[in-house]
Amino acid sequence: SGRRTKSSPPSRISRTRGQRSGRVAHSHRDRSAEERTMLLDELLADDEEEIVDYEDDASRDAPPADERTDRKRARSDSDDASDRDVKARTDASPPRDEKREASRIDEPDAVQGPATDAEIAEGARPAPAAEDGKYAAAVKVRGLPWATTAKELCDFLLGRDAAADETRCVFAHNANGDVFFRCVDDDEAAACRRRGGARMPAHKQRKPIEVLEASKETADSCEAEFSDRPDGRWRNVVRLRGLPYAAVPQDVSDFVGHGATDIVLEKTRDGRSSGGALALLPTPRHALAAAKAKHKRDLMGRWIECLQTSRGELYACRDLAKARLDAEASLLQGATRFARPAVLRLRGLPFDATRKDVATFFRADGVEPRDVFFAPRAGRPSGEGFVVFSDSKRAENAKDANHKREMKIYGRKARWIDVFEGTLTEVAARSRLGLAAARFGDSTDGGYVRVRGLPKVATVEDVLNLVTACDRADAPTPPIAKDGVFIMKHGDRAPAGEAFLKLEGGAADADAMVKALHGSQVEESVVACAACERGDLLYALGDAALSSKTVMIRELPANPTNQLLRETVLSGLREDSIRFAQEGNCYVALASIDDAITCLARHWTLVEGRFVEVFAVPSKEDEAR
Repeated sequence: SGRRTKSSPPSRISRTRGQRSGRVAHSHRDRSAEERTMLLDELLADDEEEIVDYEDDASRDAPPADERTDRKRARSDSDDASDRDVKARTDASPPRDEKREASRIDEPDAVQGPATDAEIAEGARPAPAAEDGKYAAAVKVRGLPWATTAKELCDFLLGRDAAADETRCVFAHNANGDVFFRCVDDDEAAACRRRGGARMPAHKQRKPIEVLEASKETADSCEAEFSDRPDGRWRNVVRLRGLPYAAVPQDVSDFVGHGATDIVLEKTRDGRSSGGALALLPTPRHALAAAKAKHKRDLMGRWIECLQTSRGELYACRDLAKARLDAEASLLQGATRFARPAVLRLRGLPFDATRKDVATFFRADGVEPRDVFFAPRAGRPSGEGFVVFSDSKRAENAKDANHKREMKIYGRKARWIDVFEGTLTEVAARSRLGLAAARFGDSTDGGYVRVRGLPKVATVEDVLNLVTACDRADAPTPPIAKDGVFIMKHGDRAPAGEAFLKLEGGAADADAMVKALHGSQVEESVVACAACERGDLLYALGDAALSSKTVMIRELPANPTNQLLRETVLSGLREDSIRFAQEGNCYVALASIDDAITCLARHWTLVEGRFVEVFAVPSKEDEAR
């Protein structure tokens, strides 16, 4: 059991050394220094002898040197013979191009017709050549990677034997990766469109490529529009991620260095900084050097990612920013009384606050109700809004004077309001409904009252009965206009327990109605009222009511007719068409949006013993119907 074996000499040596060292360690207190030194020398000598014995045993078991050399030569000769056989078989076989030529059909191209999908995929048919570079058709390819070359696109659409003609491809370098591909004739364009839905293997593309119909004129106009853009495949751009939100283009240029110019800061949909940026450098070599030198470096206390990318991504970022600015300008046109106003963002507003309440809060700064825009969330109040001012100085003074100041609404507890700086992009993104309502010419008209706290099942007759019950001889209630009671619904068309009253008089009648109705009780609910404007009504009706002239009428009696609808729900309104759906609903296209809004006031009208419901229909739903 104590003999050393050849299979495990190191473990035996280390075990023997450990056991003997352990004995020394346990008995060193009972020995003198000289005895301990002598014992350690003996242990080292024994270990050296065991190692020498192991090496002698290994050398005796190994084959002689001449025999090892012969074995190596035999293996080398066998490998050389195998290489000679492979080379001989390769020389005997014809080239790949000759095989492909032999397998082709020896017929004229006029007889074969356009290439099929299988022929394009296998490369069995060459692409037809155009005379003098003339092309009569085109297709639009969408979803291509920005690094796609003209050769790769020709191989994808026409087959592997297609010639790389740069004049065929018109790269738009936009966010969609659009490319216009010119074709010789309509047959070739049809064959290219059949390639839609495939993936480009050269770039390991996961998303299928779309091939859409286009015209030669569209391709030519696109080429003229983007002629000033150099090749989008050049990788002389770096992308930065994780930037501080307060970073400006000069900070990015100083951080990247290497001659970085044309800094583009990325924004979110509501105009805030996203922490990303793109920087253009002189050459791809400079971009690669900047990416290696600045990746994971610190800028203003944050670690920044710096990656090399293509110039096409820079073009796409510019196009996206331009599209958002154009959409913002179209939304703001006619919605504010200032050309380029300054904006303040409010947070903590009461849910039942009106534009008049917010304007009263900023009375000292000259704010009018039409300068206030709410920012709903999922169609319901969120407690946030925006106020526009004529210039930045006036907005800054209003922010300093009203931040954390309490807002008091009649019948409600006071709430302190947060005031921050905002942007027009935020207003356009979060208050589209308010901007749409502000474009109506009569949005600032007074004489409206908002009633909250009604039962969910309250009808127009219930609201009229409430007004009649509050009528007193010393304080008579003002008269309500015809079709002047609007029962509000949520976005899911469920009752909201609210109503708007349109009075025949102006703002004075609205104040009198508020004093008469506020605090009254309906069943077990206490009613709260507030004076408002027509813009508040339009805002509450929703986007569907402001953009579509179609309404849906449901819960109709059995077998309704057009004449029945014209005598009840549509009385006095001009309609373009009446369509009855299979489920019993009726879709009515009215002549104007004002007629559609008036029809919404007839919600829960009694028709032959049934309360019919009237809802605004979005344009998309109307088109689907």
